[in-house]
Amino acid sequence: DPITPAIKLSAQAAALIDSDRTVNIEFRVLADGNVPRGEIRITPESILPPKVREEIYDQLSKWRFDTGSSAAYASFEYTIVKK
Repeated sequence: DPITPAIKLSAQAAALIDSDRTVNIEFRVLADGNVPRGEIRITPESILPPKVREEIYDQLSKWRFDTGSSAAYASFEYTIVKK
């Protein structure tokens, strides 16, 4: 959950981005399918304003995966394109 995982920034957060930004996001998925907010890492973190990082953490921590026999890690590249 969600069916199509996406990170959507609010207009306020998007306004803080002045150019395209690409970061790597890594997170842990517990065996019960939950994503602990404290185990989400954005690298390099410093290129995103705090409000943008908070929105990413908030949204990812609401993602739910199928249950499994153990915890796992996932990562993906995330690009914000300034329009």
